[in-house]
Amino acid sequence: MIDLIEKYFDHPDIAIYRNNDMLQINQYDVSKALVSLAMEQSLVQVGGSIVLDVVSDKIFEKYQCHIPDCYEHPERLNSVLVNMPISMHHTIVRLIRNQLDEFSYKKEIQYFLEKLNHGMNLSLNTIT
Repeated sequence: MIDLIEKYFDHPDIAIYRNNDMLQINQYDVSKALVSLAMEQSLVQVGGSIVLDVVSDKIFEKYQCHIPDCYEHPERLNSVLVNMPISMHHTIVRLIRNQLDEFSYKKEIQYFLEKLNHGMNLSLNTIT
């Protein structure tokens, strides 16, 4: 069973290792995976794979990083989203927040959400 689980969780950003025949997962990596999944699902929900690809390409073009790296640097996602139509930007941020709300007790996820909200406040200020 453990070998089967390890096969499906073989991902370079998530540290899963054996300790006395038990799987141990780094909590930081789990939080990063949750946030990454929420970002990608929200982008797809708003505009399909096209929006996901456009945002992913812009993040890479601007910062030479990928969507999961926005976990540590939410301002990078904000800087790309702020150039989208305001309703799309707000919808994406709302969807991400909704998906991560139940995990916001975790410090890292709470920090990410605060930074994400900060970017949304900035985009509101640019319209007024």
